[in-house]
Amino acid sequence: GIYNFIYEMRIKYKILWVDDRKETFEKAGYDKRIQDYVKGLFLEPHLTLCESVGEAKEVLQTTTFDVIFSDFNISDSDSEEQGNDFIRYVREQNVNTEILFYSAMGELPPMHVNRISFFSFAGQKSAYQELLVRMELLINLTIEKLNDITALRGLVMAEVSELDVKMQDIIEKYYVLHETDALKQTFNEHIILKNEDRLKDFL
Repeated sequence: GIYNFIYEMRIKYKILWVDDRKETFEKAGYDKRIQDYVKGLFLEPHLTLCESVGEAKEVLQTTTFDVIFSDFNISDSDSEEQGNDFIRYVREQNVNTEILFYSAMGELPPMHVNRISFFSFAGQKSAYQELLVRMELLINLTIEKLNDITALRGLVMAEVSELDVKMQDIIEKYYVLHETDALKQTFNEHIILKNEDRLKDFL
């Protein structure tokens, strides 16, 4: 029905979530909550849950994401790499995606990197519920930026369309001012007939 049509027309929103407690999150339904939240924003959620930095690196080689969530204390399965190493890898790939790192540590190390957020849930009673709220807030931020880009694209297209009209007006005036039989024929071939064809396609 119409609902399925609207759903199919939704923009895909891709999330990368890196945490070695994947099964715990899935059992608690945290992944479903995030996906339902994205659906509520009329986007089509695509959530990828990775259990190690190494797995996340492999995924990033072939897929771009709208937002990344990661446990800061997660380590690579084959090395001692942690969150700061993951940040470095992501930025080396020229990925400017917004990233939320979270940790049970009392304090996270200072990182002066753009588009990186840190959240410590040390000592909080409902730590994971608060984490989910932070995730939703970051999703909102990325969507606001997407809307800004869409609006800007619309302004550019409007200007281009107006320029097309002006160009056609100039051409038409040129043909009128310099009217000859040859120009009349050219005008009919290149402007009148083409516009008629476009109108037929539209109808």
